Amino acid sequence: MGNWKNINTIVDNQLYLGTIEAAKSPRTLSERRITHIVSVGTEPIPADNPASGIRQLRIPIEDVDYADLLIHLPTACRFIHEAISNGGVVLVHCVQGLSRSAAVVAAFLMWSRRMRPTDAIETVRRGTTRSI
Repeated sequence: MGNWKNINTIVDNQLYLGTIEAAKSPRTLSERRITHIVSVGTEPIPADNPASGIRQLRIPIEDVDYADLLIHLPTACRFIHEAISNGGVVLVHCVQGLSRSAAVVAAFLMWSRRMRPTDAIETVRRGTTRSI
């Protein structure tokens, strides 16, 4: 399976949106020099182990808990911002790389770039290979 289906560029060399497969793929992570991962969901990934060398923020919500996602967005936005500000490269993922992780990325674009919601969603949609 081609890696391009599992990961999509949002901000080149800074921010990527992906699936659980991307988060589990050493090749995908090393090719894009991922240093930080935001995991939206409870599925285990190698970065759960601090020895992986990747800093991780886990937002332990399931696909149906959209209301609970809101309370985590400020923390996620700060984590992504600090990582990028310090030269890091961030992967935000859930299982399919569609709903939960896309919402986090859109929120970050609105927060960091003062984008309108429609523009943020369009940016995320353009970066992904499947429609949101």
